Amino acid sequence: LNKDTANIKRYRSGMEQLMKEGVAQAYHVHGSAQSVPLLGAVGPLQFEVLQARLESEYSVETRLEQPRWNCVQWFVEREPDKSRSDREPPEVKLPSGCAVARDQDGNWVVLLPAQYLVEILHDRNEGLSFRSSA
Repeated sequence: LNKDTANIKRYRSGMEQLMKEGVAQAYHVHGSAQSVPLLGAVGPLQFEVLQARLESEYSVETRLEQPRWNCVQWFVEREPDKSRSDREPPEVKLPSGCAVARDQDGNWVVLLPAQYLVEILHDRNEGLSFRSSA
């Protein structure tokens, strides 16, 4: 999160560039009032790189908050529903503590708090096809 709202333009510019470079992946939780994207990365070092580059290249101080999710599953309908708006996710039965989001490329994902919930998610949603990477 940007510590100083006066730097919002530099923060957004830096985040946009770093996301394009693949330093991290941005997720927007569906139905959330929060406009700040969640960031995902393979490991904690990527977040340190992101923070260091925002500070050194864009003069923006940030702070990290740990989200409740640590696992991602991309998904699509096996048989797309033509009547559904593209702004609405396919119907998905979520295990407790999970959320639906979109990645920075507009793909639908499920955010999960634990790896063991992946199998439960798959079992509950036979009409969806899941994968663990974009």
